[in-house]
Amino acid sequence: MGEEERGGGEVVEILIKKVNEIASISDYRYTVKKQYCNLARRLKLLIPMLEEIRDIKDSIIPQQTLKALVMLKQALDSAKDLLMFGSEGSKIYLVLEREQIMNKYHEVTAKLEQALSGISCESLDISDEVKEQVELVLAQFRRAKGRVDANDVELYEDLLSLYNKTHDSASDLAVLRRLCEKLQLMGISDLTLESLALHEMVAATGDPGESIEKMSMLLKKIKDFVQTENPNLEAPAREKNLPPSGSGQAIVDHPTMFYEAS
Repeated sequence: MGEEERGGGEVVEILIKKVNEIASISDYRYTVKKQYCNLARRLKLLIPMLEEIRDIKDSIIPQQTLKALVMLKQALDSAKDLLMFGSEGSKIYLVLEREQIMNKYHEVTAKLEQALSGISCESLDISDEVKEQVELVLAQFRRAKGRVDANDVELYEDLLSLYNKTHDSASDLAVLRRLCEKLQLMGISDLTLESLALHEMVAATGDPGESIEKMSMLLKKIKDFVQTENPNLEAPAREKNLPPSGSGQAIVDHPTMFYEAS
């Protein structure tokens, strides 16, 4: 059955479930925390509108609005993938590929704004309070579409300098210390999760590509630094059993929206 052939109430129930799933996503990585928290908060504000549409009695949802609700479902799917990656994805990747990440963020925001614009609150007899809230969310989406927030330039340059280096130098120690602190890669559990995130990206494509291979080497430098600073740390068993980064062996089936090698 096509989405537009479903009853309006069924589509709205799916939308409410998706927004609640997004609201349950845990904390976001340092580099995308502000933008992604704002996006998740705006989406949560749509719940009252969706609940009022669901509870409409003896009223048919106009076809144009139903199409917009289906578009909103597709946009929410993309938003969930984006936010999940911002919560669980590779911290190194999120910094080095910041332009691609923010392009995807703006693309998702534009889809959400377009879908929300097509929902006619007037024809649905939505309450004035909820209408004002939806208009506020729409205005925020429109402002966010073209905005480019300043990221941590020093963090990006530090990572890039090590990413492009072929030989270690004494100055690398200060850079590595800053990276470990800012990326919160200070303990073995943090490093293991980052390693898993990179392996999942390899598993999604079956081919790590040069950029992911170099990120894996960069992570190894960070691990070596952390273990030199804390020689009593020992890698957990699950990290010891990880396949080599270029093997392409699947660990978790993960969305591939970010995994094109650059």
